[in-house]
Amino acid sequence: CKNVLHYGTEGVNHYNTDHKILTSDYYLLQYAKQKGHQVDLPAIKLVHSAEVTEDTILTSLRRALTRHSALQADDGHWAGDFSGIMFIMPILIFALHITGSLNTVLSTEHLREIRRYIYNHQNEDGGWGTQVLGTSTMFGSCLNYVTLRLLGEVDNESLTKGRDWILSRGSAAAIPQW
Repeated sequence: CKNVLHYGTEGVNHYNTDHKILTSDYYLLQYAKQKGHQVDLPAIKLVHSAEVTEDTILTSLRRALTRHSALQADDGHWAGDFSGIMFIMPILIFALHITGSLNTVLSTEHLREIRRYIYNHQNEDGGWGTQVLGTSTMFGSCLNYVTLRLLGEVDNESLTKGRDWILSRGSAAAIPQW
């Protein structure tokens, strides 16, 4: 089970490991709430002997269109995930940090959500994979750990677990990509 990071009025409330949250679920719930859409319309289950009626087709189409339109942002785009690749965001953050434009290009809200995304995809062993569902790797762990540090995160239980994972496996020098 993946970790789920919650932000409250007090800031970061670290992990509730009982739930796995998919990024698309966040989008669906957020946009549906903003638009007042009902996202839990009843599903139509057809059995082999069931007759497909016009009402069945219309209900299924309404459900699909409601779910799809709930994901569309007000400006017309459909928000999406990075398809599980856990090394693109760190490279972007490194480039913005090096050029001194991190806080100019990304808002406080963007930075908070990037931290949340990275924490939510930390494996239970403390490391990160190069893919969302992948096992921890030195490459993924180092990139995401350093990204969190560049984003201003200080020692907390999750960072300690990440650092311990890295150090227990030979440190950043053990990245095979070097």
